[in-house]
Amino acid sequence: AGRMGCEQTAVLLLLQENTDEAQKLAAELDKVNRARQEIEQVVMSEAWPLAREQIAAGEKGVVIRGDWHKGVVGIVASRLNKELNVPVIAFAVEKESHCLRGSARSGNAINLVDIFQKISLRVPVEAYGGHAQAAGIELKQGDFNEFSDLFQQIIKAKNVSSQDESVMVDMLISPEEIFQKKLHISYQVMAPFGRGNPEPLFLAK
Repeated sequence: AGRMGCEQTAVLLLLQENTDEAQKLAAELDKVNRARQEIEQVVMSEAWPLAREQIAAGEKGVVIRGDWHKGVVGIVASRLNKELNVPVIAFAVEKESHCLRGSARSGNAINLVDIFQKISLRVPVEAYGGHAQAAGIELKQGDFNEFSDLFQQIIKAKNVSSQDESVMVDMLISPEEIFQKKLHISYQVMAPFGRGNPEPLFLAK
């Protein structure tokens, strides 16, 4: 809900004691979520070719922008990061301010905040923040090319062939366990996932 600017509706749902009103709010949020999913698919279909083009050109990271909804660029950056295994920054154009608001994702070998700090010494960066593997940044459209070039230069200088070639799994399971109800219930109990509580990774063997 927060990605689409409907935080207030979500809060009202949590506080609502009337069942009928709660159902109306839940239906409204469901509608918003479906709209977000549709927007995400459209943005992903536009972002994916841009990302592949940069990788094909020999870049070690992806920096893309578009007339996209700012609420989904984080999801898109995360998906591209997982698919391509390189740092990704996806920028959405802020129509009101004409600035670019970006969402970045990387693996363990790349500290995004450190990189943004270095770039800000040479390129006017309006704002940035977050943590090493997930950060946000805002800059003026006219500074995009210089920012992108510097970002790629820094990534290449680190000589990181991949973000993290090793993968840490949380549990070994048998192929049969994948379809067992007990595993799915245990997975749901551990939610919600996020920083401080990442999704568990299972290895079927």
